[in-house]
Amino acid sequence: MEFLVRSENRLPPDTAPERRAELRAAERDRAMELREQGILRRLWRVPGRNATIGLYAAADPAALHDALMSLPMSPWLDVHVEALAAHPQEAAAQPDPDQQDPNQQDPNQQDPNQRDPNQQDPNQQRTSSR
Repeated sequence: MEFLVRSENRLPPDTAPERRAELRAAERDRAMELREQGILRRLWRVPGRNATIGLYAAADPAALHDALMSLPMSPWLDVHVEALAAHPQEAAAQPDPDQQDPNQQDPNQQDPNQRDPNQQDPNQQRTSSR
């Protein structure tokens, strides 16, 4: 499932600068881990506010909740989540990345009808220039 997550950071303004820097670094590290796991897909900041909008993927709302609560800033985040469902028009316009077109050749597989230009054709006789 995909989710649109809007969050606003409500870290108190009187938080010590060292603590603020420590939390930001830890938040960045955890966000990168979520990105590597495929949970955090996209992230935008909201200009003029201490807020972000993120596109997340998780098996279900509980898994998303666990991911969001793993963020070091979670105690100070005001979070709004919207579950997303594909629109029929979008689904028709975008091919399913998990289904390969049987007429499309795998880019990693060489066409058996195409000869390597560095390899000599066995049907051709080699000529000598001596």
